Amino acid sequence: MYNINEVGKRIKYLRNKKGISQEQLAEETYVSTEMVSRWERGKNSPSIDCLVTLACVLECTLDYLILGDDFINKVYGMYISDDKVDLVKRVVAELIK
Repeated sequence: MYNINEVGKRIKYLRNKKGISQEQLAEETYVSTEMVSRWERGKNSPSIDCLVTLACVLECTLDYLILGDDFINKVYGMYISDDKVDLVKRVVAELIK
C-alpha cells in the first residue's frame, strides 16, 4: 500500500546514498528545495510525473520508490513457493563452493 511517509524516507535515503543535496535533487526534478523537503518529511506526495523523474534521478525502480522492498518481496513470494526457494538456495550454495 502507498505510504507517503515511507516514500519520503526512501527519497531521502536514495538522495543521501547518491550523495546529492536537496538543492541538487530539486534542480534535477524541476521543483523547489522546499518541495523536496516536504516530500522527505511526508508532508506532500510527489505527482506521478515527479515520481518517474525521481526514479530516474535516484537510479531506482518506480515500484521500489512507491512501494518499497517489503511489498516487492511479498509479490515475488506469492509466485515462488518455499520449496523452490530452498532448491535455488541449495543450488547457489553448491555453485559457490
